[in-house]
Amino acid sequence: MVGTWGARAELDGIEGISNPAANLSNNPVELIEAELPLRVTEYSFVTDSGGAGRRRGGLAFSRTYQLLADEAQCTMRADRRDHPPYGLGGGEPGGPSLNVLNPGEANERMLPTMPMASIPLRKGDVFRHVSAGGGGFGPAFAREPERVLEDVREGKVSVAAAERRYGVVIDAATMRIDESATRARRASTREAAE
Repeated sequence: MVGTWGARAELDGIEGISNPAANLSNNPVELIEAELPLRVTEYSFVTDSGGAGRRRGGLAFSRTYQLLADEAQCTMRADRRDHPPYGLGGGEPGGPSLNVLNPGEANERMLPTMPMASIPLRKGDVFRHVSAGGGGFGPAFAREPERVLEDVREGKVSVAAAERRYGVVIDAATMRIDESATRARRASTREAAE
């Protein structure tokens, strides 16, 4: 599985990229399904998972697998649920990782982050992995409103998070920035912090 990078001083984080020190790659769903007794039922980015900042952290991804074989062992490590990726220079942390066995079912179980333990799976079990999002860089209210709007249009940031985390008020019907409401929101939040 691949991961995400945090924001840099002048650039947003990157999604779906391997750690430079890892020997992992973004395996295509078709290859996974052709080579392993698994069905990939979901593979997507996670809205609002990148740490807010003047430069936004990369988004987390979510991938869900269903076991087609009679049984298997699952071994994983994802300690970023307990220790989310931190932001720098006033940026917010990225969203935490998550590992769930049989999400939404009566036998749903959150899997531990550490230590690496082998978890038995049975035919039909579903395993959902959500990677951690990247940390943001710089204060979120310093992000240009036009960049926040672009993030909303691309599904990277929700309209609610645009206002709450970035102080940018967007009319969901027109997908335009309400400039006066944005100025007022950012000013009131700054005053409350002082």
